[in-house]
Amino acid sequence: MLNFIINVLYMIFFGSQLITCIFLVIRTIKIKQLNLIPLTLFFFFNPLEIILILLVGSSLVVNMFSNICLVIFTKYTFFREKKSPYMYLLISLIIVKVIDFVLKIYIPFSIPLNFVLSPPEVPYFYIYLIISSLSILLSYPWLGLVALKYYSSIKVKDVEPWIKTRYRLIGYSSLIMIINGGLYFLFPIDTYSWEQLYPFIVGLWITINTTIFSVANLIAWIMPQWLKNYLNRNYKGTLDENLTEVEIMNKIREETSQ
Repeated sequence: MLNFIINVLYMIFFGSQLITCIFLVIRTIKIKQLNLIPLTLFFFFNPLEIILILLVGSSLVVNMFSNICLVIFTKYTFFREKKSPYMYLLISLIIVKVIDFVLKIYIPFSIPLNFVLSPPEVPYFYIYLIISSLSILLSYPWLGLVALKYYSSIKVKDVEPWIKTRYRLIGYSSLIMIINGGLYFLFPIDTYSWEQLYPFIVGLWITINTTIFSVANLIAWIMPQWLKNYLNRNYKGTLDENLTEVEIMNKIREETSQ
C-alpha cells in the first residue's frame, strides 16, 4: 500500500513533466524562442530518466543533464545580457555531475537504496547524498529566487495577473525543491524499501515536493484560458490574450526598467 502511494505520485510527476515537455516543444517550434530549448530538455530528461530506470534499471547518462539545462534556461531567460553567477553555477554543477557519474559507475547508489551497503561503502554513500543535494542547490534555488525577484518587480506594474502568477508558481515551487536536498540525509542507510514506515515518510515528503514542482510548472507554462480569465478578473489594464513568450518577457523588461 505504501509503495502504491509513492507510485501514484510518481505517475503524476511523470505525466505533468511529459505534458509540459510536449507543450514546450510545440511552443518553441512555433515562436522560435531559443531560451525555451533548455527548459524543454529539462522536462524531457526527467520523464526519460524514469522510463530508463523502469526499462533498463539505470539512467546514468541522462541524470547528468536535467539540472544543467535548468541553469542554462535561467541564464538565457533572465540574464541574457546581464551579469550573473551563471558560469560559477554551471561549472560547479558539471563537476558535481561528473563525480556523481563516476561514483555510480562503481557503486550504483540510488534513493532509496536498492541493496544493502557494506561498511566500506557507507562513506561513499554519504558522498553520493552530498552530490545529490548539491545538484539541487546549484540549480533550483537560482531559478526560484530569480522568478520571485521578477514577480516582485512586476507585481505593482501593468502586467496581467496571470503572468505574475506564472512567476510565483515557478519561484515558490523551485524553492520547495531545496527541502529535498536536506531530506536525502534522513534516509536510513540500512533500508532499501518504501514499505517501512520511516523511509516511506521521508520518501513521501520528497515525492510530494517533486510533484508540487512538476504540477506548478505544468500550470505555469500551460495555463488554461479559464484560469487566465479568473486571475485577470479584476485587471483594469489592456488585456492581450495572444501574447507570445517573447512578448511577455519584453513586456516585463519594459515594466521593470521604468
